[in-house]
Formats: sequence, C-alpha cells, structure tokens
Amino acid sequence: MAAVVWCVLAAIVALLARGLPPRTFFVGDPGVKLIAAQNAVRHPSHPLDIDLPQIAGRPAPFVDRFFRVHGDHAHAKMPELFPLLTAPLLAWFPVRGPYVLPALGLLLALAAIAALGAALDPRRSPALLMLVAMLATPLLFYGLEFWEHAPAVAAAAAATWLLARPGRTDRDLAVAGLLFGVSILLRPEAACYAAACVIAIRLLPHPAGVRDLAIAITAAAITMAPLTFVSSLHGGTWLGDHVSANMSHITSQWLQTRAAVVRAWFGSSARESLWHAAPVAVFAVWPIGSGSPHRGRAFLATVAAVSIALVTLTTPADGGGQWGPRYLLCAFVPLAILVADALQAIANARPRAGLCVAAIALAAGAFVQRDAYKELRATKQTYERAVTFVEGQSPPGGYIVTDLFWLDEIAAVLHPTRTFLVVTNATDAQTVMRMLRDAGAGSVTLMRSRDESPLRFAEDWQIDPPFAVVHVAEIPERTLVSGAIRFAPE
Repeated sequence: MAAVVWCVLAAIVALLARGLPPRTFFVGDPGVKLIAAQNAVRHPSHPLDIDLPQIAGRPAPFVDRFFRVHGDHAHAKMPELFPLLTAPLLAWFPVRGPYVLPALGLLLALAAIAALGAALDPRRSPALLMLVAMLATPLLFYGLEFWEHAPAVAAAAAATWLLARPGRTDRDLAVAGLLFGVSILLRPEAACYAAACVIAIRLLPHPAGVRDLAIAITAAAITMAPLTFVSSLHGGTWLGDHVSANMSHITSQWLQTRAAVVRAWFGSSARESLWHAAPVAVFAVWPIGSGSPHRGRAFLATVAAVSIALVTLTTPADGGGQWGPRYLLCAFVPLAILVADALQAIANARPRAGLCVAAIALAAGAFVQRDAYKELRATKQTYERAVTFVEGQSPPGGYIVTDLFWLDEIAAVLHPTRTFLVVTNATDAQTVMRMLRDAGAGSVTLMRSRDESPLRFAEDWQIDPPFAVVHVAEIPERTLVSGAIRFAPE
C-alpha cells in the first residue's frame, strides 16, 4: 500500500511540475543558484568561482548584492553544494534539469519520514505518514521550486531514520552522519535539527550511546570538511559566504529580530507563518493521552521543539519571500509523524466522528497546497513575462545595465547570452556608461522600473557627452522599462 501511495504522489508531483514555467522563479534566490550552477557547468575545474561580467574582455565588478567580488571573479552568497549537485542535471537537461533534485528531494523526504515513523513503531501506517507529510507541511511547495530545501530535509529525515532504526550498525551510523553533513551543507539551519537529534537521542526506543554518536558526528565532520577547507583556503572564511553573510546580522538588534521572527512565524496569518502554510500542524500537540500505541513520540516531540527553538534563536531573519517558515522545514519531519499519530488516535477513539475529523484535516491541508501551487504558478508566470520582455529588448551578446538588484536573478536563464551589469549608486552607473562608451559597445539596453528603481534617470545616469535613448518599451510587471542606448561621440 505504501509503495502505491508513493508512486501516486510521485505522479502528482510530476504533473504539477509540468504545469509550471521552468525559466523563472518565485523569488530571486533560486536565480542566484542557477547562475552558480551555470558557471559550474562552464568551468568544472573551478566551479565555485563565478565569472564577473566583462566589458571589452575586461572583468567589471558590477554584480548584484548576492555576489561577493573576489579578485577577477565572484562568489555567490548561497550554499555552495546545491549548485554543484545541480550542474550535471543542468548540463543534461537544460530546461527542466534544475528541478530534478528538488522534486527528488521531496519524494525521498516523504519516503524517509514514513520509514522513520515505522522504525520508531511498526504499527504506524507509512501510507498515512506520506499523505500527512505531503498535505500538512510546506514541503510540496519547495519540491516544485529550484531551491535546496527539499533535498536538505530528505537528507535529514533519512539520517534520523538510520539513527532510529532497530539493529542499526556502525555503517548506518556513519551514513547517518554523512547525510546530516550533506543536509547542513545544503541548509545551515539543518545544524539545529542535527543538534536536536543529538540532544534527544536517549529518548529513542533503542537509545544510542556515546560511541554511536561519535561515529555519526565524525562522519558528518568528514563530509563537511572539503567545502569548509576550500572556503577557508580560497574565500578566507571557514563558514562560507552564505553563512558568513548571514551571521554578520545575528548580533545586530538580536532581541528585536527574535520578536519579529516569532511574530512572523507564529503570531500572524501572513504567507510566511506556520498557521498560513501548515495549519494542520496544530494536531502535533493534540493531547492524545498516555495510552497512545505509538512509540518514539517523546523523541519526536523533543527534536521538533528543540530544533524550532534553536532556529528561532539563531536565524538572522524570518526567511523573506517564501511559503511558510522555510527555515523550520526540517522540524516538519517529526511534526508530520506527530500529526499522523494524532489523526490516527482521533479516528481510533471515535471511528465515525474521528474519521471525519481526520478527513477534514487532510482536505484542509490539500486546499492549502492548492493555494500554494496557485501562488507559485502565478508568480512564475508573471516573471516569465518579465523574462520574455528582457529577452526581446536585448539582443544576444548585448549588455543589460540596471539598477534593479533582482533583475539578473529573475532573468538568470538569460545569463549565458547577455551581460548583466548591476549598479547600486550614481557613481557606478556613470562609470559603467563611460566604460561601455569607451569600449565602443554597440548594443546596450538600460532596464529600470518606474516604481522600484533607486536611481534617478536624469541626474544619476547621465555622462558627458550624454547618451540617447533611442527606443523605449515597458510592461506592467514590476513596471519594467527598457531603453536602447546610443552613445554620442566625444
């Protein structure tokens, strides 16, 4: 039965994925990851060094704020492992390849959650566990977008299953540590989940000892060491650009940030809140009583509570554009099992009424997933129109100059064929224009927004002699305005 349910869910995921525009994203972050993956395909010998844009063959350090300029190249301020894993898929399947790993991560996470629940107590229904994980958590949304969250959750869930399974071997413990290391490299907040598992490990039906923990922790450290060493040797930071950039914000207004995060995740009905994206999760704290037949609930509850607390105490922000509290996604591994336990207990206590309650809860979760999918599709369709506009207004091989930090991210699919130059102030804007003029650039397109551009066109962009805008076009999406540039001779 469980295998049939998993296959049905896999088919649903495939159908949903086919209904989404593949060239654009829900927010800009996946675009940064795509640029990094494109670079890894082009330069497999130095995949983490991202090419700077060039003007007349010379590197120009005009990139958006999610890249750090380092000499003649840049580094993405994002986890490094995900673009590296995506690069082969992007090379093999240029259009849909980037979405294979997230979808696979979702499906493996569903299987691992079911396996974990059954390992703690074989009387749990794997089919119900997969349905709850699919319908009552935000995992589906992240399995359909080009983001590393779903693979990170899959690795964390599989690692927890290997720790919890009866009769585990030293090999199981080593692989669990490896998977925890992979999960942390994909999403740093997974370290909070791994720490929660260590804290709660004595609560397992088959507790692990100090030796077991030593094997798992050693394997995790060995897994993380290569990228950590590369970051230290080349980038000058042990934690990598992503973690270092975020850690720099933690100590600033720490208490105010904690209050804002708690309000966003637990005290509102906004899109990033738990109650908006996973209202069925409330059943995780349902008082089902001491007579519950399911073992391992103390372990699951402790892991969920500790990981949520640790993330809340250390996160630099609420996660920005998203569906649900994405930094808490690993916590949905134990939460999904606890919700399934509660629904099963309710159904067992009063068969008719309880089954109705469980069915209504799952149906409510399905409607939430429907809303998430509709919003994901609508946003990607909007940005698809924006990408089509940028593509049509800038010929291949041309330069695109913009003061919109997000434009090169949402149009990341165009990076191999256009040169994006992103400026943040008037000095940089004028410098870029002079460099393009002096290089004799024949095709330059200025992309701005009537509502969002921080620079003033008449005052901040003009150089002497002034350039002329010979063609103007605009679209309502983000009020984008395009202008073809012609430079006057000196």
